[in-house]
Amino acid sequence: IEPEAAIELVRTFGWRVLIDQFLSHDKANQLKQRAIKRLRRQDIDVTFKAPRYKVEVGHYRTNSEAQAATEHIEAHHYPNALKVRSQILVPRED
Repeated sequence: IEPEAAIELVRTFGWRVLIDQFLSHDKANQLKQRAIKRLRRQDIDVTFKAPRYKVEVGHYRTNSEAQAATEHIEAHHYPNALKVRSQILVPRED
């Protein structure tokens, strides 16, 4: 069996879902770990944009994908979820 080729990711502009933001890196990381379990997904990151640490979910190319994800995340534990414009990592399209 051939090993699968690594998927090449490229950075582009798209959308993410902001679930919360903190002045404390520790609090942001704690939320990230809880969110990974609650939402059952790994694409959750803590990013720093002074002065806040932002906990963001997903990498969406389109506004409509991000809106659907935001509504799902709002309904599952994170009522303050917000769709935000952001840099995203997505598989290269050939």
